[in-house]
Amino acid sequence: MAEEAGGNRSLFEDQKIQAAELARLKRDITRLSEENAFLKKAGSVLRERTEVKYAVINANKALFGMKMMCRVLSVSRSGYYAWKKQPESLRSQETTKLAKAIRAIYDDEKQRVGSPRITKRLRASGYAVGRNRVACIMRQEGWRAKGAKKIKATTNSRHNLPVAPICFSRILKQFDQTKICVRYNLHWTDEGWLYLAVVLDLYSRYVVGWAMSERMTATLVCDALQMALWRRKRPTGVIVHSDRGVQYCSHEYQVISY
Repeated sequence: MAEEAGGNRSLFEDQKIQAAELARLKRDITRLSEENAFLKKAGSVLRERTEVKYAVINANKALFGMKMMCRVLSVSRSGYYAWKKQPESLRSQETTKLAKAIRAIYDDEKQRVGSPRITKRLRASGYAVGRNRVACIMRQEGWRAKGAKKIKATTNSRHNLPVAPICFSRILKQFDQTKICVRYNLHWTDEGWLYLAVVLDLYSRYVVGWAMSERMTATLVCDALQMALWRRKRPTGVIVHSDRGVQYCSHEYQVISY
């Protein structure tokens, strides 16, 4: 009976240890999940000065624990509370100065940039500032990146260059694998408006050639067609279909396509 009682106590102790270990693992998982979520929001300021880290902590104090945020950003809680108690006028002056610098860049870029690019320009000018703080100031001021005005880019078909007969396009109705289609579009990018010329295989719907440029020139469409011909090992008996734009009717394009 004594051995049985001892065995029950041993089993009970093992279960107790396992339960404690399971509880510890759950706490670790919760802690790591919280740290990971915080790092996704504030990881960009890990190398910033202490004041920037304090500002990030202050902005996220309603979402995350103070102890965890200070540990992840390697700052002390006492330092944060001391920073928070500093004269409001000093912080306001610093924020006002930074807001003026942000506004200058914002206007210089015709109000088409957001916090990432503005932060890069501020750092290049000597400001030790994080993206989160720039974004916070812009949000408070109501400054948002505006999309550029849409540009109406139409094909210029009013020219005296040679074009294929209209009836030639009817061949496309007899769809087979020997035809490729050339077209271009205008796209907004971080570098501004760019023209994208694409050569599409109508049989496989696969893009076999492409080129990008700031201008809609014959060189743009020639580069796209050259890529397509190179990738297809210069096939014969292929019909290249495009619109009647001046780029496609240029001498340079005609030499390549024929």
